[in-house]
Amino acid sequence: MFTSKFIWPEFMDEIFGKDFAQGVNQLAMRREPFYNLYEREDSFVIEIAAPGLDKGDFRIDLNDKALAISASKPAPEQGPRYIRREFDFSSFRRVFNLSDQIDTEAIAAKHENGVLRVSLPKRSEQKPKGPQNINIV
Repeated sequence: MFTSKFIWPEFMDEIFGKDFAQGVNQLAMRREPFYNLYEREDSFVIEIAAPGLDKGDFRIDLNDKALAISASKPAPEQGPRYIRREFDFSSFRRVFNLSDQIDTEAIAAKHENGVLRVSLPKRSEQKPKGPQNINIV
């Protein structure tokens, strides 16, 4: 049974050392959100989780093969006095270098529930084709 002297951060410092806790805090305070990248049969999808940002806060630019996703949200004039803050994506920029497989003319984006999804369709020649019957002449 834990006593009233038990304090979680001190306990973690004892087990992992203070350097571990500082590393976790630095990771938590990163200024750009994490992202997922996955492949579908006909496209690749980038998901960026950015709580507190709205659709209008994002900007997506394509320059040659570089896809830049950025966001900027002005800080409120008055807000809470944080004791601990583990996320703050009021401003960030991430750049993704696209391969020749991507149909850059058909890139689409959707923002829903704090997640920005960018669909990167594959060029038609890159999409897997189903079984075909080839006639013999």
